[in-house]
Amino acid sequence: MPGFPFPQMGVFFVSREPVRNPEPLLHLAKLRQAMENELPGLKLAGTVSAPSQNRFAIALCPESLGAAPESSIAEVYDYDPARYQAMVLGLVEPPAETPVHWIARRVNPQAKVVAVVPQPPALAKGVEAFPFPRGYLGDPNTLLALGKLLKGRVVVAVERLGLVAVGGDAAEVAGAIKKGLHKPQGAKPPANG
Repeated sequence: MPGFPFPQMGVFFVSREPVRNPEPLLHLAKLRQAMENELPGLKLAGTVSAPSQNRFAIALCPESLGAAPESSIAEVYDYDPARYQAMVLGLVEPPAETPVHWIARRVNPQAKVVAVVPQPPALAKGVEAFPFPRGYLGDPNTLLALGKLLKGRVVVAVERLGLVAVGGDAAEVAGAIKKGLHKPQGAKPPANG
């Protein structure tokens, strides 16, 4: 289920300085630990977002979910789906999946942590997999259709997008990802399980 290049989102920097709020850093660290507990030895690249005051911080984690340096975190101050534009605090532009994180949070108000794994290994049986809605992420109608797919679900697979997991905390997201994946070859069972 490979990802695809998204059209360029408009990004406006409110401030070009590192994200200093410890809340998203804590969520990233907890997700990194929860992923190691749930799926020891499996490293999944993707994007992760976590709350940051009344906004959300988002990071590209190319080596493993939750493993992102402070300098690679962007805080999305505001996102305008009609214009496909984000107002951002931070040193880097937010990843292309930012609209997915934004809509997942809108349709699941309890969501604190959202993860998108663009190229998951084999999916578990019973995981709902959907075709990507007609259009592109910059199209509000496409985003609304994605919102309908994500509403009330902890894990869902979307063609060309990947596996999307939503949870109230890092442990819930790691559990949802584990639930969404076919048991990886060579994965060790958790030490406490």
